Amino acid sequence: MKRVIRRGVFETNSSSMHSIVVIKNDMTNKQTNNGNDVYFCNGNKLNIWKSDLEFDRSPFDVLATPVRKLHYAIASILSRATYEHITNDGKCDEYLSTKLDEFDELAMRLFDGCKGIEYPLETKYDNKEEWEEPYLGYVDHESSMILTSFLEKENITLYDFISDPKYIVIIDGDEYCVFNSMKECGLISTETIEKEYCDNSFFYNYVHEEDKI
Repeated sequence: MKRVIRRGVFETNSSSMHSIVVIKNDMTNKQTNNGNDVYFCNGNKLNIWKSDLEFDRSPFDVLATPVRKLHYAIASILSRATYEHITNDGKCDEYLSTKLDEFDELAMRLFDGCKGIEYPLETKYDNKEEWEEPYLGYVDHESSMILTSFLEKENITLYDFISDPKYIVIIDGDEYCVFNSMKECGLISTETIEKEYCDNSFFYNYVHEEDKI
């Protein structure tokens, strides 16, 4: 008989319940790195659609492959810079241009043959003119800092987070709590989970101990 002890449990009323799950090394599925969901457009650039970069509290999703974790990183890290670092004529300033170049280099490291990222374009306009600028996605405001905070606390690089199959992102909302329900009913075994980072400050730590009674 096994007893599961959950330590450091924190409950939140936030609208989104994104979390980053760390799977035990011996439980990871290396097939999630097979690249079957990577698509290139003209010039061998990684093709991204607007819907790839939108992460709200629904629908429920599990981001386990490198390309889906890259999508989440773009939306988490780059979308926050959109309002501050894109000028009124749709041009990226030096800061955002540098960040876009860094993500191009990251994609080229992750995917063989990749020559960068082709971002979807978004039409903007004012009273005088209209222009197009790169669409960098959206993460629900309650979860927008979770990835940055996780990388800092775990002291890992973005490349390691994306390329290592033991890191998985869960997209959920507190009106559904799909992931928690799947664990509570036994559909997902917490035996595979080392820890779960649930917001900007707190972990669920899963400690599995043999009950010899």
